[in-house]
Amino acid sequence: VVYSIGDERRQEWHAELLDFSFQKVHQPGTLIRLVSGDHWSDERRVPVSAIGHTLVTPLFHPELRWPVANKVGALQYLFEALSEEHKLRNRNATILFLDPDMIFAHAWNPSQLVKKGEILGQRWFGYGKHYCLNSSILGEWCPEDDEPCFMYPFAMTLGDIEKLAPGIAQQAMSGYQKCGDWMTDMTAFVTAAAMEGLRVSTLDGLGLCNTWENRDDESAPILHYCQAIKDSSGVEILNKNSYTAWQPVPDPALST
Repeated sequence: VVYSIGDERRQEWHAELLDFSFQKVHQPGTLIRLVSGDHWSDERRVPVSAIGHTLVTPLFHPELRWPVANKVGALQYLFEALSEEHKLRNRNATILFLDPDMIFAHAWNPSQLVKKGEILGQRWFGYGKHYCLNSSILGEWCPEDDEPCFMYPFAMTLGDIEKLAPGIAQQAMSGYQKCGDWMTDMTAFVTAAAMEGLRVSTLDGLGLCNTWENRDDESAPILHYCQAIKDSSGVEILNKNSYTAWQPVPDPALST
């Protein structure tokens, strides 16, 4: 299970909460935290995972102020850091990729569901070919509809993601330089997979965002608290961008 965080205080508590949920549901596998940044000190120590492995990566493209640069850069860096022997020995290992603002609601093991040449992920609700064409330099690889379009969380073999990682980083960067939209990594994942000829399967309820219509599906193993949480009057009661660990939180019963 792999996720990355940048040099932000709020992403430190995101990571701690994800780790806690990993333990709470007895999620199988090994946890790997990627931490981007190069100016840690005694005052600001590297936020090391207490239950998994932590890899510190460079800070990628700070001049661009592009919030996703570290996600795609750290992904490529991870596979460059692994030894060839390790990658060969574990080429068929299944890797589940998460965003840091996700938690496990139930244990979920994709190792029996994903084979070489396959990707299993959350369906990208709202995908549009127009957005793909606008945010990619490889528009000929844009799917016609959202059926093969995936987003975080997703799973594939180590051997497959190793092949994809450099192309994802390059295509996401080129897309950002083209349109300036921060989500170009999502397009890059889809087009890179299409170029490699990987088979993509998507699920509607793998990692639920808290504003989706199916947000209350209790069978979903992963929850994505990417949007502000509001009460029945529409008042914002919790936001991942403004909450500071570990302030008191509102009564969950108030949340819609």
